[in-house]
Amino acid sequence: MLIEEALVKNFPCQGTEPSVKIASRSSPVLSLTPDALNLSGNDFFKFWVSGNQLDKLRAGIYLLGVEDATEKKLWCGYALFKTLTLNELVYVSLKNKTNEELNSRAAELIINKLIEYPCNI
Repeated sequence: MLIEEALVKNFPCQGTEPSVKIASRSSPVLSLTPDALNLSGNDFFKFWVSGNQLDKLRAGIYLLGVEDATEKKLWCGYALFKTLTLNELVYVSLKNKTNEELNSRAAELIINKLIEYPCNI
């Protein structure tokens, strides 16, 4: 929610509703493509741990995009953590969530883990 609040404050869109926390999709995403909007944590995690190398790659790029977009804004940055370490922290966090918790948007779940590592300024 922090990113959404910051974006709304700096780039308000009139006449639009803020996104909801729960990904509103009745069926799972079959392939991770740019059209996979409101990606749930369940779908993201499924692709990330998939045996399909293309799905794994796309999920890794998605994760890197969230990390890059929030670096030094919501978490300290790559000077503190290497990408491999960040990915491991996110992996453990998602693995320990219930299916119900994983119904939330993937980006929000990832951000909620990253914000546990702010810069100590």
